[in-house]
Amino acid sequence: MANIPEEKTLDNSLRMLSEGFPFIHKRAQKFDTDIFKPRLLGQKVICLHGEEAASVFLRFYNVCKDWSYSKKSAENPVRRKRGANNG
Repeated sequence: MANIPEEKTLDNSLRMLSEGFPFIHKRAQKFDTDIFKPRLLGQKVICLHGEEAASVFLRFYNVCKDWSYSKKSAENPVRRKRGANNG
């Protein structure tokens, strides 16, 4: 596995807050990769960029959302299924 590029700065928290989403895009271009490691709030984190990263995130989000909904449904069995006509 190839090494993941790292930001060489002590912390990127303020820079990320001031730049917003372009923070990730700019560094993905700088490192010519869709993955890199900055430091945020003193912790090493991994940033992902691109279509494949978005699909991984959205798949994970949908799994969590479905689990959360099924947990709520188990607590309230009268609740209708998602997508059912509420009218």
